[in-house]
Amino acid sequence: MQKTLKTLEESCNYYKNLYNTSPIGYVSLDSNGLIREINQTGAKLLGVEQNKLTNTSFLDFVTAETSDIFLNHLKQCEHSIEQVISEIIISAKGHHRTTLQLISIKNKDENGCTIYRTAIVNTSGGLQQSISGRDKPFVDYENATTEALAKENKRLREELSGHLRAEEDLRKLSRAIEQSPCTVVITNAKGIIEYVNPKFTQLTGYAPEEVVGKNPNILKPDNILAEEFDHLWKTITSGKEWQGKFRNKKKNGDLYWEYAYISPVKNQSDSITHFIAVKEDITERLKAEEELSKFSRAIEQSPVITIITNSRGIIEYVNPRFTESSGYTAKEVIGKNPRVLKPENISSEEFAELWKTLLSGKELNGEFCCKKKNGEMYWENVYLSPIRNHEGKITHFIVVKEDITERKLMEEERIRHIKELEDLMSFSTIINEEDVQEEALFKHLVSALQKNFAPDIAAAIMLDKEKNMLYLPVIDPVMHAGELIHKEAILDPSLCKVMNTGKKSIVNDITTESPCECIVTHGKRGGYVCFPIIIGNKTAGMVLMMKKEFSTWKNKKTQRLMSNYTETAALALHKLELLEIAKHTNVMDEFQGIYNKRYFTELLTKQLAVAKRRDENLSLLILGPDNHKATTETYGSNNAGNLLLQQIAGVLSDSVSNSDIIARYDKAEFAIIMPATFATRALVKADGIRQRVEYTGFHDPASGNQVNITISIGISSFPEHASEVEPLVTLANKAFYKAKNDGGNRVEAIVTSR
Repeated sequence: MQKTLKTLEESCNYYKNLYNTSPIGYVSLDSNGLIREINQTGAKLLGVEQNKLTNTSFLDFVTAETSDIFLNHLKQCEHSIEQVISEIIISAKGHHRTTLQLISIKNKDENGCTIYRTAIVNTSGGLQQSISGRDKPFVDYENATTEALAKENKRLREELSGHLRAEEDLRKLSRAIEQSPCTVVITNAKGIIEYVNPKFTQLTGYAPEEVVGKNPNILKPDNILAEEFDHLWKTITSGKEWQGKFRNKKKNGDLYWEYAYISPVKNQSDSITHFIAVKEDITERLKAEEELSKFSRAIEQSPVITIITNSRGIIEYVNPRFTESSGYTAKEVIGKNPRVLKPENISSEEFAELWKTLLSGKELNGEFCCKKKNGEMYWENVYLSPIRNHEGKITHFIVVKEDITERKLMEEERIRHIKELEDLMSFSTIINEEDVQEEALFKHLVSALQKNFAPDIAAAIMLDKEKNMLYLPVIDPVMHAGELIHKEAILDPSLCKVMNTGKKSIVNDITTESPCECIVTHGKRGGYVCFPIIIGNKTAGMVLMMKKEFSTWKNKKTQRLMSNYTETAALALHKLELLEIAKHTNVMDEFQGIYNKRYFTELLTKQLAVAKRRDENLSLLILGPDNHKATTETYGSNNAGNLLLQQIAGVLSDSVSNSDIIARYDKAEFAIIMPATFATRALVKADGIRQRVEYTGFHDPASGNQVNITISIGISSFPEHASEVEPLVTLANKAFYKAKNDGGNRVEAIVTSR
């Protein structure tokens, strides 16, 4: 009997010691949060004696800011069959505020009532455990008297009641360990496993019989250094507690991370008899922490600006990119309202409306102009989004901003460039209209210069070839020519540097640089620019612009645009000149109203020279009817045949641009010179001409009926195919006959290696 009682007592003390000296606090709570039982570690965390905590409310120890979390924890325990984990803060008596992790699982007590078995983990630091024992009674039954035996029997009965109570405590302890949401492993003093709880099996896949009697090294991954476990073993065998994280291997080979508390268990002689390990699977937590760390690094190293505010809009975080972009340090803006960063392009009322929209839960995106700390303006593309907690309540706002200043400037430059091209094209269209004469052309030119470059004075200065003197057809504002150009230069154009060289002249400051002798500079300040008007490789005049501001004309893009206007006007003037020449030198085909073949060669030579000088493309089309032989047999080469070709010439004239030039090339063949047109564009335009001829009904001079005619077109281009007149014509002609021989009614371009 004594042996049985002794064994029972030792077992009871063993498990009670395990329960009470565990480095993890254990508490059993009912659904209202009342404490039904608690171990010594748990009582120590609460700062109250263990025997005074039964039936007290755990909520009394929870701080106000985390009380809702604790109540929600109980609510989750009620509805969940899985373990529930929460983190709270307690304010224990005689202690500072302590952060605890609660790991609970729903269970039944011996009366069938719902109870939450809860592990309490002090995440603020570890606990030191101690075990106390007491001497065991011993009676010499062989030599004892009857009275002594009776006394001992009474004592044993009393102690048995205590043991029964201890046995009930033992059962409670056993259930707590068995149902613990944490892994519990008990080894002997040599580290051989004697016990594992069900959570261990659930986590690792090992059944108790597979690990009991074995060393925990069976869980050690192959790539883990033995030194790590040696340090752990030295710590606990020296009587100290060890806590930390390490990686273990499941039965199926999967690796997982655990945070372990390992404590030595000592007997009454202060000798280590066992080790108890309470371990928590932290694999998912580490993954979450790593994801959070990656997210944090991503924001810190992000090339875009990131700002986080609380629900009231007070700035809580800015990343380094914010400081780089705005010039404000984190210290200067954290704790401040974002109004310190209010965009310059919205009013205070609009800014308030913006936050009102955000508070309603909507996302916002827009482009804003902001001011840096140094006063410099910059543009941002801003995305603003609310951040909600698990209850859907807005807790923060995140602002992601990209500095788009450079893109904005490029966009503005692109828009400006498009506008400049549109204005230039409009100018070209106007001055190339059929009814525009030289005087009107100069007025359009000076007006365009005033509109695009805003000079104080703009003038067109031209050479009268017959008189060999300069004249000024247009000056804006109106003034006498002598106020702008010296009389000597008007009478002797050779005094003008631009007229002599055919090159532009730019003077940014007439007081420090040497202006041309022809310009009247007395009483004037600022600078001027002169661009030559080149017609037929000869300087026919120039445009002059003056402005009081210094260095107005330094910008290369501005100079290039000025040159474009001047050259466009020169081309139009050249066209007028050619038209005038054509009227007086019989260069027109008498039947078709287009240039004749002789003048075609001269035109092509001049246009090719212009293309080379301006570094532009030029395309040549040679075309003619596919059924020319049949046409000749039907109509002969008399007026009837010419009337038919005249109709074709009319369609061609209606199908080309004003800048394109149509000429007679052969008996029934035409040529079209297309300035500033590259090969691909010429192919498209040529096919449009082909289709227009194909779908036009031509008047039959003989019968009076309508007939259909198809044409073939050959194309060559400068500089793609040839760089001189003769090969350019040869290739276009060759392509024309290839188109005819391949069936006609088609467009061809022969590409040769140059």
